[in-house]
Amino acid sequence: MLKIKLSILLIAVIVLSYFCFNPIIFNNEDRQDYASQYSIKEGKVKILKDLDFTKNEYKALLIIRDKIDLSDKIKGTVLETEDITILKSIQKEWKFTKTNGDLATVENELLIYENETILFRTGIVLDQKKNSNLQGLQNSDMGWLRSNTDLIEQCSRFERVYFPLCFL
Repeated sequence: MLKIKLSILLIAVIVLSYFCFNPIIFNNEDRQDYASQYSIKEGKVKILKDLDFTKNEYKALLIIRDKIDLSDKIKGTVLETEDITILKSIQKEWKFTKTNGDLATVENELLIYENETILFRTGIVLDQKKNSNLQGLQNSDMGWLRSNTDLIEQCSRFERVYFPLCFL
C-alpha cells in the first residue's frame, strides 16, 4: 500500500513539475480595439503611445507557442514583467515600419495589462537566425509591423512564470 501511495505522489510531482515549465493557458478571446495604442507618422509606428506608467498598475505578458528560430535569449513558455523601466523602454524604443502586409503564422503573443485588464494584445515574432533576424508585431489592427529596433533585448528581461495555470 505504501508503494502505491509513493508511486501516485511521484507521478503527481512529475506532472506538476511539467506544467510549471509548460503552463496551461486559459485564453480570453475578447476582441478589443487596440488601434488607440498606436502612434503612426509617415509609415513609422510606435506602440503604447499615451500610457503614463505612474498612474496605474501595468504588466506585460509574453506567451511563447512557437519556438522555431526563437532567440536563445528567450527562456520559457510564459514570461512576464511588471518592471516599469522595461515597459517605459518598450514604449520609448520600440519602433516599427508599417508594411501593409501580413505574416501568416505568428503564434507567440505579447499582452499589456492595465489594472489586470488587457490593454494591448498582438502577435510577436522574436526570431533570430544566424544570417537574418525576423522581429515584429502582427495583428488585425495594423497587419505586419517590421521592427526597426531589437525587441529581443527587452523581452529577454521578462521573468519566467512557473505557475502551472495561466489565465489571460
